[in-house]
Amino acid sequence: MNKKTITSISSLAALSAAMISSAYAGITETSKTLDVNFNDAADHTNDTTFKLLGAFAHNPTGGIAGDGALDFNGNYRAINWKQALTGGIGTTITQSIVFTNNNLANTYDQNVPFMMGFTNNVESHVANPTTGGGGTPTSDAFQLQIFNSLTANDGLGNISTTLRPFIDGANGEQKYSNFAYTGTNMLQFDLTLTRTGTDTFDWGYVVTDLGVDGAGSTEVSSNTQSFTSADFGASLDGDGIYAGLRSGNQASGLVSGLDQWSVNVDDGDTDGDGVGDGDDVHPGFNDALLATYLNDTWVNATNLDTWLTANNYSVGDGSTGGLTEQDLIDLRVGSTLIAVSDGSATVSLQMEESQDLGSWSDLGAAVPFTVTLDPSDDSQFFRVKLAD
Repeated sequence: MNKKTITSISSLAALSAAMISSAYAGITETSKTLDVNFNDAADHTNDTTFKLLGAFAHNPTGGIAGDGALDFNGNYRAINWKQALTGGIGTTITQSIVFTNNNLANTYDQNVPFMMGFTNNVESHVANPTTGGGGTPTSDAFQLQIFNSLTANDGLGNISTTLRPFIDGANGEQKYSNFAYTGTNMLQFDLTLTRTGTDTFDWGYVVTDLGVDGAGSTEVSSNTQSFTSADFGASLDGDGIYAGLRSGNQASGLVSGLDQWSVNVDDGDTDGDGVGDGDDVHPGFNDALLATYLNDTWVNATNLDTWLTANNYSVGDGSTGGLTEQDLIDLRVGSTLIAVSDGSATVSLQMEESQDLGSWSDLGAAVPFTVTLDPSDDSQFFRVKLAD
């Protein structure tokens, strides 16, 4: 994504009718979108929206427009958006941040100044959700990690970024991408997570150099990766996952001045009924409306059963309602119902005559004929013919 993409995400959030928080002017929030610029010093203290781990500072003149930004200038500070994010197969979750105050230079040796990503434990931090105030041994996270290699590792002269899964306390495969950097540039990080299957995911990131005035659009780094996680799949189907940010050792303010943070959930809702394509029971129709009349199966549909019973139709096992005799007769024009008694049925055969094949009259009296039915047979068939 680029700077315009972040603007579009913000606009989408602003237009949503499902507003959750309106007390803070700098926060626009729905159940699927977050946009915050941290211009107001009170924005990050909104404990309805954010879970904070550690205290933050606010720079009133920070940000692209000099209108305020959140400083990650303290060691190991974390902020999580409290909104649980869920979604079926095909769901894509994007997270974007813009830093406007950076001091990544050769004069400071620090390996990991910052991480962003997703976790299924909102009470802990995205770097290692098994630790921290609310860490649990089975918490998971997926991280975009910024790694300062300007002076580390014998001075590689670049900034590294890597995608890293963290499952049940163990680090997964890491993939690095490097880029050269000067401390005056503003940086935008865009992270994308797409659910491709029940427990499979694609994710990637793009780093954009916005220049010294925030107007640039030079892509300096990107990477993609696929991974499998039954735990993350279960979280997206259940209690949800959470977007989170966390600083490393920020003793010299390596990356601070968080000016924008946007999160957006796109569940691929093609028919616009509020149910993502991966979970849509009735594609092309409004599931919420159909649920009023139908359950997952017709046999157990409560409202359908009620209607069938009220109209004297069978509702499955035949114990209630059923077709009336007249219903059966009406199935075929001109049909007649023949009663069965003690295993036999009596059929009255009537000869008719006509002068024009249009008007018919009886010829003589009807002749009764008794048919014996074999109870062991599910069905028997009879017909009448002229004798030789």
